[in-house]
Amino acid sequence: MIVQEDIAHVGTAPTEEPGPWQSRSCEELRAIAGRGVHGGEAYFAAIKELERRAHDTEVAIEHQLVETASLRRYRLWWSAVLIAALAVVAVARFLIF
Repeated sequence: MIVQEDIAHVGTAPTEEPGPWQSRSCEELRAIAGRGVHGGEAYFAAIKELERRAHDTEVAIEHQLVETASLRRYRLWWSAVLIAALAVVAVARFLIF
């Protein structure tokens, strides 16, 4: 029975809870990282958290750039449709009168 219980626990995925490093400010993390490798595990944990935050920021900026480009294409397309419609109306008025 003990072996089966251990196997059941090994198969479960660990839940990611916010650690103590995620609640710290960037200034605190930079101060810890500024001490260098002499800080031990705190240094490596601070560097890892700073890298994670940098990656998350880069992903958010990239997502925002993609949305901006999509909106720009959308507006350009509708502007071209509006100009074409106005041109058709102008030519039709000229040919009718």
